[in-house]
Amino acid sequence: MIRGVYVLRRSDGTILFHKAFGEEKLDEVLISGFLVAVSQFSSEVGSGEMDSIVMKSLKFVYGAFEDTLIVFYVDREDDDQFVREDIRKIASQFLWLFAEEIRTFKGGDIGRFKRFDPELEKIIHEEARVKIVLIGEPKVGKTTIARVLAKEDLPTKYEASSVPIIKKVTLDKFETLIWDIPGEGLEGKGWEQLIRGAGVVFVVSDSTMENAAKSKSLVSRIQNAAKGAAVFAIANKQDENTAGNPALIERMLGVPTYGFSAMNPTAHDDVITIIRESIMISRSGKKKGDIQSGVADELLRLKLEVDSTKREIKEVKDILGILVRKMVQLEKR
Repeated sequence: MIRGVYVLRRSDGTILFHKAFGEEKLDEVLISGFLVAVSQFSSEVGSGEMDSIVMKSLKFVYGAFEDTLIVFYVDREDDDQFVREDIRKIASQFLWLFAEEIRTFKGGDIGRFKRFDPELEKIIHEEARVKIVLIGEPKVGKTTIARVLAKEDLPTKYEASSVPIIKKVTLDKFETLIWDIPGEGLEGKGWEQLIRGAGVVFVVSDSTMENAAKSKSLVSRIQNAAKGAAVFAIANKQDENTAGNPALIERMLGVPTYGFSAMNPTAHDDVITIIRESIMISRSGKKKGDIQSGVADELLRLKLEVDSTKREIKEVKDILGILVRKMVQLEKR
């Protein structure tokens, strides 16, 4: 989560702009200490260069652009990639708006730069970004799900992977990075680093009772390693005879669970619905049933509106029929 943004003048470390997000009180001494340190060497950083450093609970991601230094401070688990994209956009817009003020500003009141507030909000919120992780034992279908989502050809045979497969998919207003974490090596702790910064984590099961039992311990480990992430499960391979009921698997795992089959003709739409709903739940704090009930309520409302419109159209037709008959009667007279 983005906690705040600073814009500094590189030549002398003067703070030009600051915006904090959220109400949680952060370690101001830590932030001030970093700003003092970074201002000392910012002039040595080449324009266009970016880097990050973790200090206690925060990660500072910064980039140098002409005579400005853009600094984001975020949760230490957050993914740098999204933040760096925002830094580039902010630098470009800030320099375009304030090129002359940056050069002539003598310090003191930074109110003149406050008109950048709406621009910053627009950049950060115009396209929400979510890191989504698929994790599970080998051969449960993680890569197949990722390929279905990206509309790619399905694999014809199982191929073990030793590195994460990352796919970028735009869904509604969300730009999502889908991380397919290798199933091999789940006994170690290396994968815990890979899921940090995730907004949504899916534990993928092949829907057998044996695999669901193994996945139970994985769910607990994920909840400890990816604090702040919403954890779900996908009961995959529902087309196979060995597949258990998703509701039963949900009770076993203790997290919201979705049934899925890549063999279904509607597989792409199905996985889109799963991803969309999981993002809504992770951001709203609602439960799976609440979202589904909300969708059902909306469908019912639309149906009632359609029924009402049909009645109104029928009434208009009836009135027109009466008028036409009266006109015919008048013409006969």
